[in-house]
Amino acid sequence: MKASEFRAVGDAAAAALSTGVAIARDLHLAVADRAFDAVGPAGTTVRVAHDGVARTLYGAAVALSRWVPRIAATAGSVAISSESAPLGATKRGNSALGAINGLWGDHLVAGGNELVIDMAVRVGGEDLEIDPAAVRDAFPASSGRLAVFVHGLCETDDSWQPSSDRQQSKGAVAFGEGVAELGFTPVFVRYNSGRRIFDSGARLSALLAGLVDAWPVPVGEIVLIGHSMGGLVARSACHHADENGESWVRLTSSLFGLGAPHLGAPLERVVNVAAWTLRKIPETKGFATLLNGRSVGVKDLRFGSLLEGDWNDVDPDGFLTGRAEAVPFLDHIDYFFIGATVTRNPRHPLGLVVGDLLVQYNSASATQRRSRSSFPIDNRHHIGGITHFDLLTHQDVFAQLERWLSR
Repeated sequence: MKASEFRAVGDAAAAALSTGVAIARDLHLAVADRAFDAVGPAGTTVRVAHDGVARTLYGAAVALSRWVPRIAATAGSVAISSESAPLGATKRGNSALGAINGLWGDHLVAGGNELVIDMAVRVGGEDLEIDPAAVRDAFPASSGRLAVFVHGLCETDDSWQPSSDRQQSKGAVAFGEGVAELGFTPVFVRYNSGRRIFDSGARLSALLAGLVDAWPVPVGEIVLIGHSMGGLVARSACHHADENGESWVRLTSSLFGLGAPHLGAPLERVVNVAAWTLRKIPETKGFATLLNGRSVGVKDLRFGSLLEGDWNDVDPDGFLTGRAEAVPFLDHIDYFFIGATVTRNPRHPLGLVVGDLLVQYNSASATQRRSRSSFPIDNRHHIGGITHFDLLTHQDVFAQLERWLSR
């Protein structure tokens, strides 16, 4: 971890700690107000004294919680060597960055925090500079066929790699190595999944435009493979490129969504309803504020929002508010969807309700919205008995990708 990143961790810790103190303050004062209201005018003197002392003490606690972690992090950063590797250079550190950015990435951007992840191609644990020399060195055996992997919420480029002996014993495979055997050059992207999906889509479009221009050989074909939110970001990038006349999208032949919530994710809707309910009760308003602090990227998953205007004049924290205007599929791209359920049979009641634990099968296969159901039935595939994150490395998932890519 670099010294600047250590200080950034202090900033993030200060924000989290001060939020926790504020929640405790609001809960305390709300409970006290209810008690004093029950007592009536007889308790006015005590109430004034109590509220004054409480607000003073909590004010001091909030101030301390904001500055103590920052001061400690600044002092600790002095001991870090200037030659220390960045946090994202290790798989564990990279995973931590992905999770933090997914949950609060928009807040990190607003605060100018060092932990913000930029949209980038990743090679060897580092962001690749997009210029011809750097790209040639990074991809010395490049072909003219690119397979671009786009991860999901709170994930990173490392998420596509089997992460343990247990996964490998279950038949997990590295999709990058697999597509290379089919003649594609695998390209792994990392991005801040806490940003709006349309924003990430525009950034991915710009990245691919630069990559194609810098590629060592002429690019003849691009396929996009997106897991979870990554499938929506890939669709958004294609839409952005088509709207703006960017040439890379004309080279794109296929888009594969693996557990992508095209119709939204039920967990986000549950959290939205829970936060809306908690906000109605004085004692729990603080917890509602905490839940509503999740990133705008997460909130986009409520209904699968891909366009900038989907949240215009809409309270993102209202009761099931939001919309997802239909984004047309491009005629020259073949779209393929793989969805999973924890049950072998996709029509099993449990499988219908929980899907792969995070995304329901009808959302992953985009089968309920009329404007989005124009696919041949063989472009959808179900895999039973696995969970959402198994889709990143499961051998049955790659077997289906291989069949489609070979076709």
